[in-house]
Amino acid sequence: TGEDAAAGMRRIAAGRADQALERLRGADGPELAAAIPGARPALPKLRGLLRLARGELGEATFEAENRRYRDAGRLLSGSRDAEGKRETLLALRGELGDLPAGAAGRWAGELEAERDELAAVVGAGDGRFGEAVAAIAAGRAAMPGWSLETGSWALVGPGLSRTYGRGRKA
Repeated sequence: TGEDAAAGMRRIAAGRADQALERLRGADGPELAAAIPGARPALPKLRGLLRLARGELGEATFEAENRRYRDAGRLLSGSRDAEGKRETLLALRGELGDLPAGAAGRWAGELEAERDELAAVVGAGDGRFGEAVAAIAAGRAAMPGWSLETGSWALVGPGLSRTYGRGRKA
């Protein structure tokens, strides 16, 4: 397509940020409970892109952007965790089938209420939701200014080698 590696990296990062923002902006009430777990996966993916381009971005930019997306994800994590527990229980009910229906149903209802309560708190009063959206939007606005100049392998090679080495060590 003629797109260089730096432009591709910016495009992919912007797409991830836009994906998160699209899900989060305008969501409230019951929509918020579904929007948060739908938006959060974009944040670790953004952080992975940052790790690939770490050498080119420079340590200060990498640290600031990585912290921005990590903290935004943490602001939204409670509702995601509650939804994850509920989905796990429902999957177990489907696979095992021998869970006591009444108890499992009550537990699923409690987990759903926990998820909705956390989403309501995040969306309505403590500012975490708005803070997370603002952080993601600010990061998205900063992307065109990332200092990515090198060609394809030189841009991602050092980050890929570093990540691979850390994985092998672990």
